[in-house]
Amino acid sequence: MKKTLIALTVAALASTSASAFKAYSNEGTEVNVSGDIKFAVLKEQTKVNGVKTVHGRTDVDYKGASLKVNAKHTFGDLYAVGQYKFGVDYGSGVNETKEAFLGLGTTSGHLVTVGKQPTFMDEAGKAGHDNIFGLTAKYGKTSGAKVLAYRFTGVEGLTVGADYAFAESRGNDREVNANFKNAFDMGVAYEQGPLSAVVNLGHENFKPVTVNGVSAKHNKTSFNASVAYEVVDGVTLAGDMGYSVEKNTVASHLIYTPWTLLPKLHSHFAKTKAFYFTPGVEAKVADAVSVYGNLHYEVAKTTFDVFQNKTKTVGINLGAKYSFTDNVSAFVETQLSKAKYTRNYGSFRERTTKNRAIGVGMKVEW
Repeated sequence: MKKTLIALTVAALASTSASAFKAYSNEGTEVNVSGDIKFAVLKEQTKVNGVKTVHGRTDVDYKGASLKVNAKHTFGDLYAVGQYKFGVDYGSGVNETKEAFLGLGTTSGHLVTVGKQPTFMDEAGKAGHDNIFGLTAKYGKTSGAKVLAYRFTGVEGLTVGADYAFAESRGNDREVNANFKNAFDMGVAYEQGPLSAVVNLGHENFKPVTVNGVSAKHNKTSFNASVAYEVVDGVTLAGDMGYSVEKNTVASHLIYTPWTLLPKLHSHFAKTKAFYFTPGVEAKVADAVSVYGNLHYEVAKTTFDVFQNKTKTVGINLGAKYSFTDNVSAFVETQLSKAKYTRNYGSFRERTTKNRAIGVGMKVEW
């Protein structure tokens, strides 16, 4: 079964992945190193209302790489951990520090970490088995630069967690990431035998924007649930779903009413509700060959006063993988998706975006 981030980076933190190698071990200190690199030859095309915006030229694309170093030092019933991960962002190609955190844990299953790291909201998503394109969603505050995390793994197969994400920048009295202020989340993950499941709930607050001396309110609450079950040896069915509600009250201008000489601040209220559902499957058809795929359906609807806009996305992602060894694999993958945006204020508008892509590539892990 596909291992979760909990199993790889939080529950043990001494063995980071099946392909990691032990670089150092002495007197209670262990250092493990792991990583991956991925290249692909691909062709992607995008049309907006029938007009090509991405023309589909064949390209050799560097789809990302990472190098992770994990250290653990045990002393009595306690242990200290530190992890650093450097990599290339799959989408932008930017070199960046992906993870940098340290923590203190007990052998009874408690662990507290702080730094740049994933949150429990990252644990959502078991139906996407893609290698290069991907067609999934996760709601809530995922990886953050300043995250305080707690995990309990004292019961076999069960992980309970909670996180608090601090503001990531305070320059010019404004926060980065859409004026992000803070976030907190909690969740439960279970993995035993052929079954694995994750449920999480999170809440984000955004720094209010002051208009005419009055601050607006802006927050978002998100929920995700994922389950995967290996129905027979080598065949895993999975499903992901999520729901979020974002509220944004913007104080815009002063109005005067006939029964008072005092002005009243008029506010606009925007609420966005979003939902996604993603079923997926991965099946081993030969000793070294597996096929995978998932469907994706997502709807986001924003109500602004009496007006409304809506985006609906439907797509499919399919692929096949050949494993030369546990650490080396080649794959072919394709994707088709369609997103339709409509709004009913001003002049009625509609925009349809269609994407299609195909690619072949290779991945090496260590």
